[in-house]
Amino acid sequence: NHPTTTLSVTGLASNTTYYYRIRANNGCWSTYTTGTATTGYCVPTNTYSTSYYISGVTTTGGIANISNTPTGFSAYTNYSAQFVSQLPGSNFSITATHPSSSYGYNVWVDWNNDLDFNDAGENVLSTGYLTSPAALGNITIPTGQAPGNYRMRIRNAYLDNPAPSCGSHDYGEAEDYTVRVIAPPACAGTPNAGTAFR
Repeated sequence: NHPTTTLSVTGLASNTTYYYRIRANNGCWSTYTTGTATTGYCVPTNTYSTSYYISGVTTTGGIANISNTPTGFSAYTNYSAQFVSQLPGSNFSITATHPSSSYGYNVWVDWNNDLDFNDAGENVLSTGYLTSPAALGNITIPTGQAPGNYRMRIRNAYLDNPAPSCGSHDYGEAEDYTVRVIAPPACAGTPNAGTAFR
């Protein structure tokens, strides 16, 4: 058994890839081991086919909605500058388009902003095989969800279920967006007693 040393690094920028070199000193220096570490969400990959992808995503029922119709294959695209907004306890619906045939879809929302989609309740939609346009369903904002921005990942796969949210899938694509939770409006002033009617 070799001893394990853990080092925590602070002050790193989010969504940035860092390169590192480490080596041991047990009386003499070992050769360097190199690698990379990314601060942010994992990047899904597709290492096989470029023919299967998401060709568009739209939402309805939000206070603000996504309307994104990109073209072509990209394996993964970060569209997190585009957002759908809604109040806690309310919902919005999501529709995706894709090339011909049938695809399965999964949608995740990182409700606790811990840079992954692995926590309970974060896989918010999982479909069977759908033709295009694919009505994925409704996403409800949890009632007690704090106002703020939350990463939403949509992933599809040709004739398959595109889980997990990370890693490689040979026949599909992933896209990230933002769900913006808005604080419910506060009531202004106090009610007027008004006039009694008979």
